[in-house]
Amino acid sequence: MFPLPALPLPRVFNGLESENAKSFAMLFGPLLLVQWLLPWGGGAWSWNMMGATLWSLIAGIGLTVLAFAPLAGLKKGHIFAACAGSGLVGVLWTTAATASPAQPFFINMFGMLGLVVAVSALFLRARNGEKALFTNLLWAGVVLFGLALFIPTGGQLPLIMIFKMLGVSSLNIVGRIFFMLLSLGFIFLLVLVVMNVLLKGSDAEAEQVERSALVILLYPFVALFLIGFFSFFDMFGVAMHTLIVLGTFGFLSIFGLVNVIEHTGRGQGLATLINAD
Repeated sequence: MFPLPALPLPRVFNGLESENAKSFAMLFGPLLLVQWLLPWGGGAWSWNMMGATLWSLIAGIGLTVLAFAPLAGLKKGHIFAACAGSGLVGVLWTTAATASPAQPFFINMFGMLGLVVAVSALFLRARNGEKALFTNLLWAGVVLFGLALFIPTGGQLPLIMIFKMLGVSSLNIVGRIFFMLLSLGFIFLLVLVVMNVLLKGSDAEAEQVERSALVILLYPFVALFLIGFFSFFDMFGVAMHTLIVLGTFGFLSIFGLVNVIEHTGRGQGLATLINAD
């Protein structure tokens, strides 16, 4: 097969413990608030697009209050539930609110849910070893990505549209080239995950599972930054807002899913996780 090489990446999956919820709230709450106050480009601001940006404001305020306010009786499980819940609602809200005729809601949703489910499955396997549930989740994530690529929109396949980016006038030529190459690179990474993890089954190397989780998680958001930067700021504001908002909500959704599955897998009720001291 074609294994992913060792990369100088942090072991993110070691930080996916419910006890770290307050640290994530302290990081992501203020970040959501700061990005809400920054321009999108072309004279657009978050308050001009309340339908798409309102949840990032609500979640930013809520997480910041939970992280820094001395609230009596607040348990770490409550902060975990707020982080996980705000992440899931954020994914649903943002992908729905930013849908358009060219990029319908279900295409956005399948792609984002595919990322959350696939990365969660890889983290779960990296932390707990191979189990049928994790394999099924990973297959589900890959299938969701496939649906996002192969369901026609406007009479054309999204996969084919990647190759037509060179003719899109809303980006300069450098930005269009980067968009096409980075999109194809992500599809290649999905192929590597299938080859190195799914098809190998129990023979898959633990290091490859870990590296796949980290690369698949980080790649889309690094790609967003590069596309925004090399578009010579044509879309830099939009790319940065998208990176922060969907990056935050996507990570919190993964954080929540990993903890819930691990907790219930130990035979413990979900209520004990939410009400943990």
